[in-house]
Amino acid sequence: ASAAGTSTNTTSTSASATTHDAEGRMQYLRFATLDILHTYVPNNGTKAESHARRRAFDENVRRFLSARQRILERADDVNRPIMWLGDLNVAHTYLDG
Repeated sequence: ASAAGTSTNTTSTSASATTHDAEGRMQYLRFATLDILHTYVPNNGTKAESHARRRAFDENVRRFLSARQRILERADDVNRPIMWLGDLNVAHTYLDG
């Protein structure tokens, strides 16, 4: 529940929520005074396939955040805060745990 009594929880890493990505996940929650983006970002790995999967996930997040920005602009709420949490898999070694 949120401070206003409502929240939105959407889980998807693709433009369509009809598929489940076992590697990358995203949750977006909207509360009265801020939004939360929670992600599990796929590891970049060492193979081309892993790199492609990570680039696709990153692009989906970028499109999501761009769409969020356009919505906030229409609502005249461009300064609405967002907190990005989760496992971002940004360490350059496997010793990130």
